[in-house]
Amino acid sequence: MLSVRVKQHDRELPQIRRSFQRTVTLSSLFPLMLARKIDSLTPGKVWSFSVIYEDDVNRTFSSETGLVFRMEDDAFAKATGTRKVRVEIRSSSGFWYLDSSGYAVRIQTGGTDAILDRVKDEQTAKAALDASPFLKKQPNPSQAAPSKAARDAALDEVLYGE
Repeated sequence: MLSVRVKQHDRELPQIRRSFQRTVTLSSLFPLMLARKIDSLTPGKVWSFSVIYEDDVNRTFSSETGLVFRMEDDAFAKATGTRKVRVEIRSSSGFWYLDSSGYAVRIQTGGTDAILDRVKDEQTAKAALDASPFLKKQPNPSQAAPSKAARDAALDEVLYGE
């Protein structure tokens, strides 16, 4: 049973209650589900899953069904020792490259052709943040731009839980 209270502009909306099958999980836990399942997927095999998007207030937290296709490993997968899968959900699709623990080393999104690579060291992560065009946008005049120290502290919290 999922019970959600939503507050919008200082106004509390009616409580949303949903019950789901045991196989439905929160979307933020999908990578963990996939990590547990990857060893049983052989090339050509398909696995279906159901998730709830935690931020999906407009659709009142309805479950979504998706598919994972185990693909033949391509040159990138062979070079990195990963396994390639295609994930399809909400009419979008992308390729995920999973390491031996089941964690995504790379995700290639279908619609935007974006490539998301996992980095392991702080220096690479900070360089990516400093080079990000999203962080170089003009700040909103009503908000002060975060300082480099604040950005570094946020990165430390993400990387090290500090």
